Amino acid sequence: MHIFVSRLLLGISRWLRVSSVVWILISNVVVNAHAAIVSGLNEASVVVSDQSQRTQDTAMQQALRDVLVKISGSDALLESADIRRAVRQAESLLNSFRFESRDGQLIYHATFNEQKVEELVKSSGFPIWGMRRPDSLIWLAYEEPNGQKGGFERRLVNDFSASTIKQWLIEAATKRAIPVAFPLMDLTDVQQISVYDVWGRFVERIDTASQRYQPDYVLAARMYDVRNLTQQATVQTQQLLAVNRARSAFSQDEFTAMGSDEAPIIIEWTLLTQRNVQFGELSATTHEAAITELIDNLADVLASRYALDTENLLMARNQLDIKITNVDSLDKYVAISEFLDSLTLVDSAMIRTQQGNQAIFALDMMGSQDDLLNAIRLDSRLQRVVDEFGRATDELNFIWMP
Repeated sequence: MHIFVSRLLLGISRWLRVSSVVWILISNVVVNAHAAIVSGLNEASVVVSDQSQRTQDTAMQQALRDVLVKISGSDALLESADIRRAVRQAESLLNSFRFESRDGQLIYHATFNEQKVEELVKSSGFPIWGMRRPDSLIWLAYEEPNGQKGGFERRLVNDFSASTIKQWLIEAATKRAIPVAFPLMDLTDVQQISVYDVWGRFVERIDTASQRYQPDYVLAARMYDVRNLTQQATVQTQQLLAVNRARSAFSQDEFTAMGSDEAPIIIEWTLLTQRNVQFGELSATTHEAAITELIDNLADVLASRYALDTENLLMARNQLDIKITNVDSLDKYVAISEFLDSLTLVDSAMIRTQQGNQAIFALDMMGSQDDLLNAIRLDSRLQRVVDEFGRATDELNFIWMP
């Protein structure tokens, strides 16, 4: 396991009373107050039992599968005949590998040729998800045995938790290369929200408590074992289940099947964005499997919105001019150029004219104007110019706010 700096950074920000959140990922991440730039998309680690050639070959193929999912944003491509063929010949895409020991486990770590892997994904007809990825704040309430007192206690995962559940969340997010964060649950949070608010799925309270972190997405969930319900037999829990069944997308028979011994762990989740609220639920055989599925679902939602269908985009090449204000130094010009060049759909960004602190950049890109705006929204440094009523004055008129 890599050594994290997130806790140290969050402790410093807390001491300074800074409300911005530090987003964490086991892969390399450039952390700032605006967006997460995820690097290491061409790398993956696999737990192995030994260093034999047969084990290396198996681990190398699994590592390539993991990299392909991270780069495309979906595991659907693993069903492709072209992809399966490439996985069997994984060595042709391998740059380097090494063995290392983490927490008493032997790890095979592989690095693949990113350009070749992206070309493979594109040529096979699947989307590419770039390094700039939306950040998600996770509120997860769960139950655990209450020791000698008996019964069960509800807990909330927070940034300073040392629970196995939090570790599973981080590992699952790392495997899908999505940046996630957890609430601090400091005095500010405690005054606004409790574990019971998350457990009760009170959307307004969750949304209010999340605003200080300014995430792109908020995922709130509660996890429980249905086998414990008969032990607890609490009116509150039964009422919550009754409410859930009433609004569930599943039938009564399906819901009952979800609570069977084959899949007794239930997660009911709520996903909040600036535009809407989505509800869902899942079941699994173990807590770890349920958490992995929860994060996979989140990653699939994000990828469906932000991964680029390059096959269609290549047929929709475009040239757009965007106006940017507050370009009054060489440092800002360099930062803006680097930002625009970092967008997956932008092939090149050149300054066309400069007058005062206002510059016009010419973009050679794939996709439409909407695709560009969708990508720009992931970084708050480039803001659209609005009028006194908060409406955009021009779709492609921006101000740089480093």
